[in-house]
Amino acid sequence: MDKERYTAIVIHMARQLWSMSEAFEAIEELTAEALEVIGTHPEIDTRGLRITHAHSVFMQGRLEEAIDLYEPFKDDKYALANLCVCLVKTKQNERAEALLSEAQAGDTFTIASLAVAMLYLSRGQVEFGVTLALRAVIEETCT
Repeated sequence: MDKERYTAIVIHMARQLWSMSEAFEAIEELTAEALEVIGTHPEIDTRGLRITHAHSVFMQGRLEEAIDLYEPFKDDKYALANLCVCLVKTKQNERAEALLSEAQAGDTFTIASLAVAMLYLSRGQVEFGVTLALRAVIEETCT
C-alpha cells in the first residue's frame, strides 16, 4: 500500500474514533504510529494527519504539547483557534493576541477570535470576551 493511501486511511480511522468521543488516546496512538510509519517523506502530505494528532493531544488537556504541535499550522483556522485557546489557558495571552493580530484576515481570524472570545467569556472576563467577539464579527462583515 502506498503511503499517501495509508495516510488517508489513518485519517478516516481517526474520524471514526473521534465520532465515538473520548477516544482521544487511541487517536493519538493511531496518528503517532502512522506518522512514524510514513517517516519523513517530503513528497507525502502529512498535514491532515499531523493536525489530527495535535487535536487528540489538545483534547486530552496536554496544552503545552498541543501548542508545539499546532504551531506549524497557524494558517489552518481550527488549528489556530485551538492554538490560541491553549495559549490563553496556559496564561500566554499576549502571544495569543499577537497570533490573532497576525491572522487578522478573513475566516481564520474570525474562527480563532470567536474561540478565544468564548473562552474569556466562560472565565468571566466579559468585557474582553465581548470586545474580541465583536471585533471578529466586524472584521468578517467588512471583508
